[in-house]
Parts: sequence; C-alpha cells; structure tokens
Amino acid sequence: MLRHYLLVKEYDFASILALLTKYVNSLEAETWEQLAQKIGQIARWEFEDYRS
Repeated sequence: MLRHYLLVKEYDFASILALLTKYVNSLEAETWEQLAQKIGQIARWEFEDYRS
C-alpha cells in the first residue's frame, strides 16, 4: 500500500496541483474534523494524528 504517495506517468506540477485543488474544493463536510478526515485520505498533513 502506498499511502501518501502520488504516482504519475509524467511529472507536471501545474496539472497535479490543478487536479488536487479541484478534488479538495469538491469535498464537503459538516465539520472541519470531517473535512480533514476526507483530505487525510489522499494526503498527509501536519495534524493527521493530533489529539488534544
């Protein structure tokens, strides 16, 4: 399993950024925590395992 990796045939930063931006902008959730979980399915971020 390759979690937090992006496999591409050709590296094109602009295209990758556009695709990820479109995907993240399409996500909806009732709370920030729910939204963060959805984002966390495709990308690692600084608060991934954070517990208060």
